[in-house]
Amino acid sequence: MVSLDKSEGALDILKGKSKGKRIAVVKGAFSNIPLPDESVDVVLATWAFNPSLPNAEAIFGEMFRVAKKGGKMIIVGNYPAGEYHFIKNKYLLESGTECKFFNEWLLARGFKRKIMDVRVDLRSKSNIEKVLSGQPPLEMIKQCLSERNKTWFGLRVSVFYYKKPSSP
Repeated sequence: MVSLDKSEGALDILKGKSKGKRIAVVKGAFSNIPLPDESVDVVLATWAFNPSLPNAEAIFGEMFRVAKKGGKMIIVGNYPAGEYHFIKNKYLLESGTECKFFNEWLLARGFKRKIMDVRVDLRSKSNIEKVLSGQPPLEMIKQCLSERNKTWFGLRVSVFYYKKPSSP
């Protein structure tokens, strides 16, 4: 297993959690994956790929490049509905069109999609403070949870699946 991230902090956390496990921790970005062509069985990107970025096609091409023939690509992102989007619309006054675009973009490239409801439970107010402090989109979730006196919120996600053809 290879884990790729551009954040040194995230990689440090993973290194600590993966001691004794067969996980290679690699610093890099999806735009230039430091792996050989057709070298992995599964490419998994969870909330790490955004097709609205200017270099989305190149990033997608890199993920496709490293997947073996017959290999799989699994991409997880938000689905434009559910409680998270209610919170986002209420506090940030955004329409959530980036999630709709994300879903349409991957479907247009032949991915299959499963929509799932996930409950994000941060378990305690101190965890909420640790996990959700600092970034404006996370602060709005923290504010909403505080107003509701809850430690959880619902999130509707899209899980996209694509199997790379075995032959050209």
